[in-house]
Amino acid sequence: MKSRKDSRGNISTVKKEDIVEKIKAIIHTLFEDKAIELVDVEYFSGPHGVILRLYIDKEGGVTLDDCSNISHQISDLLDIYWEYDGRYMLEVSSPGIDRPLVQKNDFQKYKGSQVKIKVKEPISGQKNFKGVLIGIFGDIVKIQIEGKVVNIPYNEIIKAKLSITETEK
Repeated sequence: MKSRKDSRGNISTVKKEDIVEKIKAIIHTLFEDKAIELVDVEYFSGPHGVILRLYIDKEGGVTLDDCSNISHQISDLLDIYWEYDGRYMLEVSSPGIDRPLVQKNDFQKYKGSQVKIKVKEPISGQKNFKGVLIGIFGDIVKIQIEGKVVNIPYNEIIKAKLSITETEK
């Protein structure tokens, strides 16, 4: 949580998740009609202020020019609409080979891929899973681990990403 003063000088607490949702709401129009997809937004404190990291992707991968163009557009929107008085650093990049899986459709789009998933509460005694993504069925993500299917409720997932195994590197 982050503390900040409101317009009357009162200190209020703001959750990181609320800040991320606000930022997504401000910038969503940039991604509506483009071939570029907003994969994820991260917000955290760094040594010189806040870091706002956005991951973008498109068919065939993103280029440095894509990142630069989107960065300028996002910066302009945030300067106008984001009510933040402190310093922040904006980073826009490709999600890389270990792409996070954030939206429900990511779990369908990348079925057949190796994934790593971390959950809030243990499932059969464990919180970390690595296996082959079967897909998402309603609110259940299914992965295959050593021949067994594990059902993971979507709302229990803290973090999910594609995983490159040692032999694939």
